Amino acid sequence: MGSSFKKIERILKRKDFSAVYAGGKRFYSSSFVVIVRGHAQLRRIGVVVSKRVGKAHRRNRIKRLLREFYRLNSSLFPTGMDIIVIANRPTKLDNLQQVGVELSEVLSKCSRLKHSEV
Repeated sequence: MGSSFKKIERILKRKDFSAVYAGGKRFYSSSFVVIVRGHAQLRRIGVVVSKRVGKAHRRNRIKRLLREFYRLNSSLFPTGMDIIVIANRPTKLDNLQQVGVELSEVLSKCSRLKHSEV
């Protein structure tokens, strides 16, 4: 099981987000786009929820669920990568189990990558 979601594990700066958007490899599911780009030793994650998903309370709920999924399942995320998870479609992702099922499928594709491919 995971522990806390530390500040060094987060992508916070606009330039870091832009670098991942520009040079990352994209993986898709029905609700998420996951963009992965190689990084030094750290595994960092950024969470983005589009306004198409709903009003602020809905977007914030999905962000909390995504962060909690990462906190509990950080081992599923590839090491040494910057990862941006974008929720961009309004769906019925109301609990952690639903988020986990869909995100696990996408992350299994990401974990097969090697640093040279990204």
